[in-house]
Amino acid sequence: MVQLLKLAYVECRNSGRQCVNQLDITRAYRATAYTASAGEVEELMLLALSSLKKHKLKDLHCPFDLSAAMKTNVVNFTRADRQERVNATVFHS
Repeated sequence: MVQLLKLAYVECRNSGRQCVNQLDITRAYRATAYTASAGEVEELMLLALSSLKKHKLKDLHCPFDLSAAMKTNVVNFTRADRQERVNATVFHS
């Protein structure tokens, strides 16, 4: 997250601004310098949405069982966030 914000700040300053906005964060997320981390972020989202344990990055999987309430909360948050991003993408395209 710190790396993403750092890259977003660089994007912001390159645009001649002093405040980071959503576009800067999006550009930073898609930047070559953030490619490896973006893959891990996407893998974590897949882990949260899926009950399958077969994922590429085993080090991102928590070895401890979580309570059902905690799992439901994480899944609901992730699904709502994804739906919000899909809606925003459709609206802006």
